[in-house]
Amino acid sequence: MQIWLYLLQITRLIYPFAIFETKQDKIISFKEKPSYDYYSNAGIYLLTKKLINDIPKNKFFDITDLMDLVLKRGGNLVYKPISGYWIDIGSKSDYNRAKEFINHLN
Repeated sequence: MQIWLYLLQITRLIYPFAIFETKQDKIISFKEKPSYDYYSNAGIYLLTKKLINDIPKNKFFDITDLMDLVLKRGGNLVYKPISGYWIDIGSKSDYNRAKEFINHLN
C-alpha cells in the first residue's frame, strides 16, 4: 500500500558553519557546512482504488489523514520531485489567478 506524492523543491538551506547534534552535555555528531533540501506538497497524488475505499463517505477527510493511515499500517509514501511552473489553487484568489494564466496560453 503506497501513495505517490509529487513535490516541489522549495528551498535549499546552506549553513556556513558546522552543525552539532547534542544530547545532555555531549556532542553526538556534527556536519561541516551542511545543506538541506526542503520540499512542499504540490497536491498531486497517485493512489490505488483500495486506498480510496479507506476514505470515509460524507465526512471531511484530508489527504494527510490518508497519508497518516498508510504510514500507521506500514505502507509507503513515495515522492517524485517535479520541476517547472506550478500554481497553488488552494484559495479562490489563487484559483482565479491560475485561470487568468491559463487564458494567456491559448
